[in-house]
Amino acid sequence: MCLPILVRNHSTHSGCRMFPSSLSNKASLSVQRVQRFRDLTLIFSADAQVWVVACDGVGGIGQQPADAVAAHPTLVGHFALRVPLMEVLAAGAWPVAVTNTLTSPRGDYSAAIVAALRDLGAQVGLTNPEAFNGSTEDNVPTVQTGVGVTVLAVATRADLALGSAHSGQQLGLVGLPKSAPKHTIILDDPEMVSLPELLALRQLPGVSDIVPVGSRGIYAEVEDLAASAGLGFEVSGPRGDWTDSGGPSSCAVFACDSSAVAAVGQILHAPLAWLGTLR
Repeated sequence: MCLPILVRNHSTHSGCRMFPSSLSNKASLSVQRVQRFRDLTLIFSADAQVWVVACDGVGGIGQQPADAVAAHPTLVGHFALRVPLMEVLAAGAWPVAVTNTLTSPRGDYSAAIVAALRDLGAQVGLTNPEAFNGSTEDNVPTVQTGVGVTVLAVATRADLALGSAHSGQQLGLVGLPKSAPKHTIILDDPEMVSLPELLALRQLPGVSDIVPVGSRGIYAEVEDLAASAGLGFEVSGPRGDWTDSGGPSSCAVFACDSSAVAAVGQILHAPLAWLGTLR
């Protein structure tokens, strides 16, 4: 795809020209297809690899004067990365790089947010400092916290579990939906699904699609999980309000074979509920 770019023209007239076709040709050499799938962007290469991109934003939560919800910058950074990190892991991809965009200037406050990103990344083996990059706002004074985080991950096509649910599987929910300001959000909340639990669930035979619950709530994510596999679902065990926000991916819905139900209960410590059946 050629992208137009405005340039200063040194001839007698000004105008718009295109990037050289050689650049666009090189960019497409190893890319077969780009696809949006739920909250993810998938970039299929000419080999068996798929690049998976996820992002999330946090605004108005922190210790700046205009923040609506007070929170330590460590908490802000942790949960800003948690959401896209859980999305790529649930998909069956492995994170390789994290970028952040902060609306605060360089200094101790921004450094604390970035340190929290690195700490959480280390929990899944992302310890290379070169894997983290980002930017701060050093030109315009700001009075409110804003954090954007993008995770780049990679998977083989065979490992991707997106849309892999099938008829007859059970719908599970691990963790409780929690989100500020309705709930107090803390680190290592036992009522939230943890990264190790999500990884254990992803690796368990009999578990197919996993979808972290975001701000739209449980019902919307169950609908997406079913629809992406061309299925519907029967509800047999609703729990609480299915429209409550899952905020920082405090919980996740998943599909699993009936034969794996007992094993799921053994590996999970966060609250577990069975919601229904895929049809």
